[in-house]
Parts: sequence; structure tokens; C-alpha cells
Amino acid sequence: MTLLGLLWAMAAPLLLLLPWLLVVRVLSAVALPQRLGVGTDRERRVRWAMAAALVLAVVLALWLPPRLRFAHLCDELGPPRIDAVVQADGFFLDDSTANSFGMRYLHEEGFAWIEARSIYRRDAYTRFTWTPGGIQTQEVEALTARYSVVALHEPSADGDVSVHRLQVLERDSGRVLASAANANFLGGPAKWVLGAYGSAHCPNPISAAGSEAFQRNYHLARDTLRPAPRR
Repeated sequence: MTLLGLLWAMAAPLLLLLPWLLVVRVLSAVALPQRLGVGTDRERRVRWAMAAALVLAVVLALWLPPRLRFAHLCDELGPPRIDAVVQADGFFLDDSTANSFGMRYLHEEGFAWIEARSIYRRDAYTRFTWTPGGIQTQEVEALTARYSVVALHEPSADGDVSVHRLQVLERDSGRVLASAANANFLGGPAKWVLGAYGSAHCPNPISAAGSEAFQRNYHLARDTLRPAPRR
């Protein structure tokens, strides 16, 4: 995120001052508080409070329905699950970030090798092998991995919700050994005035349950394929 984007995400609610001031002026023009019997000494405070309530009601009406739909989606996604545990020292990583962030499976997760789609040839693959001296790469014509780790990104049509799925599969049969998902909500139509304060994530990394689910998601391949310890 750029510096400008970060500033907007944190300061976006200040934009609500503009419609609030506009509503204050409208209420003043139509003298609504006076028509409701509010005395002159309280008229200004009541006008400000009414304007704030109206603006917040509109924002809530825009934000709450998609936020409730997102909560329902999170319930449907459920926690990470492992249905079968096997032993494999490597796998095919079907992920657009395999050549960069995918290296964590070699550096951190203890796998001896991974295979990924080649960035040089559309019909070839690259095999990355961990060695004490560094990672070695080799272009190969066909996959040898018995298992696949597949990462999918599913954005909604309006771009307000994105779901990231991770599956561990047996390549020949397509059998799912493990699966996990996380989702992000940007705030719906109200995101422009709520910024980061209107967003949501599941699992929620702030909660204890969400933190545990994040760890299970992050280590899904390792905990399912159980690579042998390095010697």
C-alpha cells in the first residue's frame, strides 16, 4: 500500500465531516429543530446531533448488509481442516507467487524440493531444491510430484470481498487431503468514508481462535505432507 493509500485508510472517517456540515446547513435552512419545539438555547446542539445521526444512519445502512453477508461467508468457509496425513519431501506448488514467497516452503517448512510453473516457458516447470549452500533451480519438462498445493484467489464481482483458498491434493486422483481459506472485506459501498475501520478479515488474526486458524493455514502443507527431517 502506498503512503497516500495508508493515509486514506486511517483518516477516511474525517470525510464524514463534509456530509455532516451539509446536513447541518440544510437543517438550519429549514429550521427543523425549532419546528420540533426545541428552544433557542439548545437548537444548535440538537441540529448538530440530528445531522450526525442522519449521516451515521446512512453509512450504517450502506455498511451493515454487506458486512453481515461477509460474516455468513466466513461461517461457510469454516476453519482449516486436514483429512489425511502423508509423507512427502516435495510437491507441486500451483501458485502465482511460487517463485518468490513459495521459497518459504524450502527455507522455513523443511521441504527438500518443490516444483512450480516455469516463468520462462508456458509448457515447462522449474524444480527448486534446497541445499545447505542455497536453493538450486532446474528446468524440467514434466512434473514428478505426487502431491500438489494449490492456491486460489477468488475476488467478488465488485472487488469488496476476496477469498484465498489453499488445498493440498493428490495429483493423480484429485483427492483433497487438506483445505483452508481466508477472506477479506473492504467495507462495501461505505469503504470510501470508513477506510480501514470498515474492513474485516476471517479468520481474525487479533483473536486467539483467529490466530490459531492463521497458523494452521500457514503451515497447512507442512502439517499435511510431513516432510522428513533434514540431516
